[in-house]
Amino acid sequence: MDYYAVEQANVARPSVLARVAAVLSKAFAGHTKPAPRLDLDEMSEQIKRDLGFLDGRAPHYEDDRMR
Repeated sequence: MDYYAVEQANVARPSVLARVAAVLSKAFAGHTKPAPRLDLDEMSEQIKRDLGFLDGRAPHYEDDRMR
């Protein structure tokens, strides 16, 4: 004989403050300033080496045919 228990799950609803914060964060998400980009051409060779960009292998270039 099988016994199946049916239980009601109590799901906690987010508070009003949490819902307002979520709505405001979604509204202002697109208005942020983009992060600065790392320009490797402007860096010195020493900094490139310290960051691990110069490891002795040939540089990787993106090929337009691969897109």
